[in-house]
Amino acid sequence: MSFRIAGTGMYVPPRAVTNDDLAQIVETNDEWISKRVGVKERRISENEWTSEMGAKAADRKSVV
Repeated sequence: MSFRIAGTGMYVPPRAVTNDDLAQIVETNDEWISKRVGVKERRISENEWTSEMGAKAADRKSVV
């Protein structure tokens, strides 16, 4: 049995939450998060299911 990747796609929700945004909620800062985790921002889905985001990614696929 063999498999191949037929295409790839991506989708990210529009709302971005930065480390500075998180620092307003909890006691931390951008430098601390960036140094330990390596993340500057993350995307938050407010009203989309993972299946909806997957479908959007599939619609935007690139054929390999």
